[in-house]
Amino acid sequence: MGEKKLCDEEKTNYIKNIHGFQNVLQLHLKRPWLRLDWIFKLSEPGRRNKQFCQGIREFGEMLIKDRQKNMVYMDRLIKESDNNGNFTHDEMIDEVSAMMAAGHETSTLTFTWFLYMMARNPEKQVE
Repeated sequence: MGEKKLCDEEKTNYIKNIHGFQNVLQLHLKRPWLRLDWIFKLSEPGRRNKQFCQGIREFGEMLIKDRQKNMVYMDRLIKESDNNGNFTHDEMIDEVSAMMAAGHETSTLTFTWFLYMMARNPEKQVE
């Protein structure tokens, strides 16, 4: 997303946070009682989810800070925010985090769902 070369630790932490978020999301969908926000927030998966989301946001924050130094996509986002005040700093972090997660998450969740459905329907595996 930018010119900065990410160190292995930054990449590893980001991937761990995305995978952790996905695992919690799956639990959230599988366990009906976790769909109630107040229960989810008090649960262990809810607390882990908060940590994973914070890690994803910190990664986005780091990218924004780097891009503010070395202006591409984020350049326009930052300029738009500065010129017109259309985005707050938190909204920019959310936008960058969503873009980063969306590219990774879409393929992963699709493949995970495919494997889950195949495991649930062994007769379809023969076909």
